[in-house]
Amino acid sequence: MKGVYWLASYPKSGNTWVRAFLASYLFRMGQGVDINALPFGPLISQREFIDDWLGMESADMPDEEVDRYRPEIHSRLVESDLEYPIYKTHERYRLTCDGRAIFPKEGTRGVVLVVRDPRDIAHSLANHLQTSIEGAIEVMNTSSFVLDGRSDSVFGKFPEETGSWTEHANSWLSAPLRRHIIRYEDMILDPIEAFSSLLDFLECPLQPSVLKGAIENTQFEMLKRQEASKGFNGKNPNVRNFFKSGEAGVWNTQLTPSQVARLVLKNRKNLSHFGYCF
Repeated sequence: MKGVYWLASYPKSGNTWVRAFLASYLFRMGQGVDINALPFGPLISQREFIDDWLGMESADMPDEEVDRYRPEIHSRLVESDLEYPIYKTHERYRLTCDGRAIFPKEGTRGVVLVVRDPRDIAHSLANHLQTSIEGAIEVMNTSSFVLDGRSDSVFGKFPEETGSWTEHANSWLSAPLRRHIIRYEDMILDPIEAFSSLLDFLECPLQPSVLKGAIENTQFEMLKRQEASKGFNGKNPNVRNFFKSGEAGVWNTQLTPSQVARLVLKNRKNLSHFGYCF
């Protein structure tokens, strides 16, 4: 691969599952993977990652100043020695304070946008943020939402400007980048088609037996059992489990009618765009 692929998603949409599948397919010939050692680039908001490229402690700098450097950092990721330069992000596509695209076309080969029904995200995000479902819905409907929005190094992350669920999706849909969309629900209902299309976008040769093995060995329940036995370094340390139910449609029993209505009212257009019934 020459160029970086961005694996973009709203939080709790299946980003880790996609990376586990790709790790199995690309590096393990369809065998199981270690969820704590996926062979791709780190979450690009990690302070350590940014500090390595800057050559200084980003926590000692104003966020606006760090932000000015990030387009250059991202465009230079093509120089990394990763065999498959795939980087995870929860940020929306946006411009920096000085008007530059934070995910520049230079050095970018494409973006994979992982999408999940926001009504199911609400239940999972509430657990991740250690808040109520009402609190999660408020976050998902708020344009100013910033994930881990701390300006110090306590959490080891640079604030991620995520925005609302609709704004996050729209930002990537309008980005001037080559793009592929994969829905969480399709990974469950028709994984062969969903992951085959993903591999085609990534220009990876299709090996049916390896594809089948990778799907079988990275099923949600297997990832969940691995977290239970070994832990998962990608979760909020205050959360007991990163991998919860992994099912589609849990909102039917986990959300009240008024909670569902709030999400539908705010996100109706994009729910329809991505094929979600309401």
